[in-house]
Amino acid sequence: MRYEYKFYVHRNKIPLLRNIILTKLKLDKHVDSSRKHYTVRSIYFDSIDLRHYYEKIGGLKHRKKVRLRGYDYNPDSIVFFEIKRKYEEPGMKNRFSTNYYNALEMFRNRMISKENEDLNKFFFQIMSYNLRPIVNVIYDREPYTEIVKTQNNLRITFDKNLRSVAYPKIDELFVDDNIKPAMLDYFILEVKFDDYLPSWVRNMSESLSLKRESASKYVICIDSQKSIVKQSRFAYLRAEQI
Repeated sequence: MRYEYKFYVHRNKIPLLRNIILTKLKLDKHVDSSRKHYTVRSIYFDSIDLRHYYEKIGGLKHRKKVRLRGYDYNPDSIVFFEIKRKYEEPGMKNRFSTNYYNALEMFRNRMISKENEDLNKFFFQIMSYNLRPIVNVIYDREPYTEIVKTQNNLRITFDKNLRSVAYPKIDELFVDDNIKPAMLDYFILEVKFDDYLPSWVRNMSESLSLKRESASKYVICIDSQKSIVKQSRFAYLRAEQI
């Protein structure tokens, strides 16, 4: 179980936030210190009538997202089959990792594994609900982690330059053609922890007048891609007539 708080923040507050956070946390060791970020890419799968999208905006307490996630611009890197589940407040995640070329082969064969339940659950969702690639959500993540690791496992990230590509193919996870910006002046501040929200984080958010939001990157990108919403509504109307 993992807790996740999100805030919309104007880009002009980044220097101040960095100064505060660096008194308590450190830049993630996996990040190039000169860039201060890595790029996250996630192809989200949904039904043709956007069932997962409408569950989210409808405030359904038990919901899920199905995605293929990779990082930066390296097709040779490890990618992740993920099902992100939300049961009211805490979240859970089923995750299976492999290299990108193996992942493409698995999609071609709808590969079922006798050894990995998480991979089986992923393809069960894909096949049972006829899910298809809807949008590639892309952003630059600036991550901060605990200086000394604790059971709370606190992590704070600045998720910047949110953008997306509509209706990507599975082999286009690392392709930026026809990319569309989703938020220009704001970024999403994410705070993740296992047990409790530290008082200094609460004080920081209150001093900067930050308000907790749902801030779903998937929803934001779908809303910015008007063709996706329009097509899903058409599909819903057709289904109602059948």
